[in-house]
Amino acid sequence: MSHMARPNESVDKRGEGVNETVALELVQRTKQRCRDGRAGVRPATYCRIDRGGRPARSCGKEWSTSWPERTSSDAKIKSSVLRCVIILSTMRSEFSVVSRLELGSATWDALCAESHDAWLFHTSGWLPILKIEDVSFAIMDHAGKPLSLVGIGLPTNGSGRKVWLSTFRAGVAHMGGLPCELRHELERFALSEVQRIAKSKRALRIDWELPSMPPGPEALVSALAKFGYQCQIWPSKVVDLTRSEDALWKDYRKGCKSVIRRAQRLGVTVDRVADESGVAVFADMHSRRMRSISASPSDPDVFMAMWKLLAPLGQCEILLASLSSGVPVAGILLLSYKNMTYYHAACSDPNHMESGGNTLLVHEAVLRAKSRGATLFHMGPSPMASQVSEKAYLVGRFKNQFGGQQSAWVMASLVLRTPLAVRGVSALLPLGLRRRLRGLRAN
Repeated sequence: MSHMARPNESVDKRGEGVNETVALELVQRTKQRCRDGRAGVRPATYCRIDRGGRPARSCGKEWSTSWPERTSSDAKIKSSVLRCVIILSTMRSEFSVVSRLELGSATWDALCAESHDAWLFHTSGWLPILKIEDVSFAIMDHAGKPLSLVGIGLPTNGSGRKVWLSTFRAGVAHMGGLPCELRHELERFALSEVQRIAKSKRALRIDWELPSMPPGPEALVSALAKFGYQCQIWPSKVVDLTRSEDALWKDYRKGCKSVIRRAQRLGVTVDRVADESGVAVFADMHSRRMRSISASPSDPDVFMAMWKLLAPLGQCEILLASLSSGVPVAGILLLSYKNMTYYHAACSDPNHMESGGNTLLVHEAVLRAKSRGATLFHMGPSPMASQVSEKAYLVGRFKNQFGGQQSAWVMASLVLRTPLAVRGVSALLPLGLRRRLRGLRAN
């Protein structure tokens, strides 16, 4: 099924610019007319028109409609009728959507490998590892050629209800060679399609988490803001592994270097997990550490599934730091794809925090990634104290001591409907989500 992209510009009968909200609502009405066969052509994109209401470039047929009287405080539109001229094109901006399941895992993953914008979070195995329903899709041109990949999942809350959509760190991954204007058009189309899926699933909200890994958050942030998303930008450190080991060490903070040296003097060693028993040790340590800081523990089965699927492909590695007696004191789980390594999860034994094993682990992880040919080491988000709780801030501060260039990590949310206004729905939501929605409602 083809969908219509957003308008570049619309004008009313006086040639004045029409408020974008009104134009977008008109898009929806036009799409329905086209579905009903009343528009006479297949929908695609609006084209820019001049002040006289004429197409700025010849690209399709013309169709006019009237819009009922309405008032907008933003645009101060008070005219009784808004007449918009819509230019419907059947050229390159005519997009269709194919789900990842329809496309097939092999084809999807081959496209991920080809796209410079795609990372591990876009691949077909990621959402199944997290036990998330996969509703990802590819955007195709009129000839059926893939243009962009959008990773999106439908998680469940504690009661098994599916109440929101999330990208789980996968942005919009474009195929190579696309013009900048077309990329932006595809991003707007992707946001519209995700919103359509969310409404069809009766989701309460949509979350976009855009990490420092490709495609990066920069291109999509402005589009998200225009679609009404509330965006929060967290700092994130990225270490350049093309530099020498001496240069990397020089960037470490003084206290970080001291802890590493002390751990080495104590005989702390770092080893790679080679079997399921080692994964279980890491999962148990991670769970105990989360409980000690009053955080929700991760599902240990997820760590096991991640290691089983990705480790044979060289995309997942778990390292454990142990005392000279052999007692594990810290662990880290690393994800690798293409030429990048990502610090996905880490933990320390609450009873051995003073050993310095966690600091030594990150140091060893950076050196191992460099030795394998990775060019970038992504530390993940390190939010400021004003953005998160004290405990979450301390995790970010720990990551910052290893140097690196600052990048952005974006968290964006769009609330579609407030569950607190619907009887019985709020009781179905996790406590954290209920608190978050209360805060949004208060604002």
